Amino acid sequence: MDDFSGDYISWLRTFYTLVDLKSFSRTAESLGKAQSTITYQLKKLEQRLGTELLNRRSSPLELTSAGEQLYVLCQQIFRLLQQVSDQINGGAEIRGNLRIAANYGIGCYYLPSKIIEFNKAYPHVNIEVRPQPIRQLLKSYYAPEIDLLITLSSILPNDAQQYPLFSSQMCLVTPDDMELKYKNPMQIEDFIKYPFIAFWKEYPLDKLVMEKISECGYKLNIKQYVGFFLPILNYVSLGYGITILDEFQTTSSGFRVRTYPLGDLFPDRAYVVSHQPRQYVSPAAARFIEFLLNDTTIPGLKLRNDVKAL
Repeated sequence: MDDFSGDYISWLRTFYTLVDLKSFSRTAESLGKAQSTITYQLKKLEQRLGTELLNRRSSPLELTSAGEQLYVLCQQIFRLLQQVSDQINGGAEIRGNLRIAANYGIGCYYLPSKIIEFNKAYPHVNIEVRPQPIRQLLKSYYAPEIDLLITLSSILPNDAQQYPLFSSQMCLVTPDDMELKYKNPMQIEDFIKYPFIAFWKEYPLDKLVMEKISECGYKLNIKQYVGFFLPILNYVSLGYGITILDEFQTTSSGFRVRTYPLGDLFPDRAYVVSHQPRQYVSPAAARFIEFLLNDTTIPGLKLRNDVKAL
């Protein structure tokens, strides 16, 4: 049997961290080592494995084919080591790293206050949030380095383990000084003539909006496509047009906008915390799920207590 000494594990940790941070200096700072030590350990690991792991001639750092294989294996190795530690120290204080992927709205508005409160109770859990476009979230769902995914239930695979959090209705968002005359409840013809600020076409919310409006025989007057909801709110605040967003995305301070509920036109959208069905869930991840499910402080949103976790 090969000799898997502590040095070997240390070299793997250095390589794994270097790939994540894409910088020798930041890796050295993160691991509390000299940069020369990082270079030395990477060289020793390559000598041990008999192959190059990084293309040093590229910038930013680029993995070789062997490096890509090793990185995937490192994810599995360190996840397994964490699982061993968690199970052996089951009665100890909860600690460790928790990596969460989420769409931008969740990452910007929903999670910050939750993480602050959670860390008051569990100060030794380090939470990393990776806000991402909706189109990238499914890749994160299958990525072994991600512990939890928080996003729309509708984009997840049917077999995903889902824990319902809240539902958010869709709202028409207009400049604060815009006088909008409309029926009650609001109809599409009440706003269809105004310039519209839209997400990129692959975004699920805009797809839902476009399909509904097209079904009713209308066409949006799209003035600007934008890839992120904060610039969209800024465009609307400046009077450039109107838009449609999830209600919780409109709560940001600093934007002079007015909202009108569209619950009679569009269904509420359900948000969940999820992971793969057979994925190992660390004590930190399990406790964070429990914390979110027990939370009752989501102003303006409907808690999903009517839906049982799968």
